[in-house]
Amino acid sequence: MRAIALAGLIALAVAGCDDVCPTGECETRAVVSRQITFATEVDGVSEGFDLDGIVSDGSDPESCRQPDYLGPDGTEGVDNQFAVLWDAIVTIAGDAVEGLVQGAIADGSLLLMVEVDGIDDPVYDDCVGVGIFMGAGKPDIGTDGLITTGQTFDMAPTSPYTRIDCAEIRDGVVLAGPFDGIVPVQILDVGFELEVHDAHLRGALREDGSMDIVLGAGVPTQQIIDVANDADGFDAGVVIQLVNARADMARDDELQECTQISATILVDGASAFVFEEAE
Repeated sequence: MRAIALAGLIALAVAGCDDVCPTGECETRAVVSRQITFATEVDGVSEGFDLDGIVSDGSDPESCRQPDYLGPDGTEGVDNQFAVLWDAIVTIAGDAVEGLVQGAIADGSLLLMVEVDGIDDPVYDDCVGVGIFMGAGKPDIGTDGLITTGQTFDMAPTSPYTRIDCAEIRDGVVLAGPFDGIVPVQILDVGFELEVHDAHLRGALREDGSMDIVLGAGVPTQQIIDVANDADGFDAGVVIQLVNARADMARDDELQECTQISATILVDGASAFVFEEAE
C-alpha cells in the first residue's frame, strides 16, 4: 500500500470502465509539475475545452452571454473566461506572479502530480485510470531552474485525491472527463485547493516520460474572490469585478447569474515516481 493514510484523503471519482488493467500486467506513469500557469487568450484563441457543450457568440443566456474562444486547432466553443482575469492579475502584480508559482514548486510546496495507471498501450488504450494529487518531498532543481526528471515523491498525507477511472489514450494523448474534483494550485501568494467542476484533462505522453497537460474546468467564483481577498498587498477590487463580470458556467436562474468561471491550467510535467511501500 502507499505510504500514506488513505483515510485522510478526499477522494472523488467518476464511474469508469470495468477494469483498467484486465491483464494484470500494465504500466503506470507519473509526472510532477515542472511549471504551472493559467492559459491566456490571444486574438480569440485559447487552449481549453468546450466545457458546457455550447458554442456561444456572446448572446447565449446559459453562458451568461460570454463569447467562447477557438482552440489552437480551430475547435469551437472553448471556455476559458479566466484568461481575462489572469491577464489582469499579471498586469497588477507583474512578474511576481509566475515567480511565486515557480518558487512554490522549487521549495516543494506545490508539487502537483498526475499518475496514469492501467496502461496496456501508451498509444491507444480505451481504459486507463488517472489520479491527481499533491506530492511531498524536496525536489532537485536543474541548472534551468526546473525540477529534474526521474525523482521519487511521496503522496502528501493531507492531499486531496481526485480519481478518474474512465480515461483513455488516443494517439499518445490521455483524455479524461468530465469529472469533479480538487486540484492544488497557487495564485499570487495564496496556495489553496481549487474546486473543479465538469473538468476535462488532456495529457500528451512524451517518449522521455514527461507529459504536457491541459486541464479545463468550471471554478466557483466565490472561491476566486476569497483567494483575492486573502492575498497580501493586493487590491482585490479589480479581480472581484472581473470574476463577477466574466462568470460563464453554472447559471443560477433565480439569481440570474453564473456561479462558476471557466479556467484552463497548463502543466509541464516531468517524469516522476510515487513512493510505495512493499506489501
